[in-house]
Amino acid sequence: MNRSEFYRPLVERTLINYQAQYLARKYDFGKESLVARLLVEEIDHRLEETEAILGIERVQPFELYVQKAQSQALLPLFCPEYLEPILGGGDFSIARNLILKRCLQSYRLGYPRAARAISCASSTPGRWCGERGRPGTSTSCARRLCPTAKTMRFPGTS
Repeated sequence: MNRSEFYRPLVERTLINYQAQYLARKYDFGKESLVARLLVEEIDHRLEETEAILGIERVQPFELYVQKAQSQALLPLFCPEYLEPILGGGDFSIARNLILKRCLQSYRLGYPRAARAISCASSTPGRWCGERGRPGTSTSCARRLCPTAKTMRFPGTS
């Protein structure tokens, strides 16, 4: 099995596919039912029209909505582009860095002050926090800023 086949279910996991599969299970449609797909498209179209009229902005699947006081951010946790390095033969660390980069870019739009501290800490955690557990190092800094800490807190958003 090659990488494309292995990750195909993840790429095909879309809201429309899920809705059509739900209709197929719940109302006894076929697995690839055209009627179910048309129903999903019509319902989604009407829902989007209504949301546009009411001024509602929906968070898309695989996005995380973060809000604190007047600031907010949408973090893209998964996009098909994240799989491109893996499908191209690279390892997961390349994809992971891409995910972190895109999430940080989105986070900076909503939280510019906090994002600067996170960027510095995630790029060189040892430089900013010292080695965790060694006497004389700032473990509180490690808990606040380092992604390896058990609980990651974003400065300025606590």
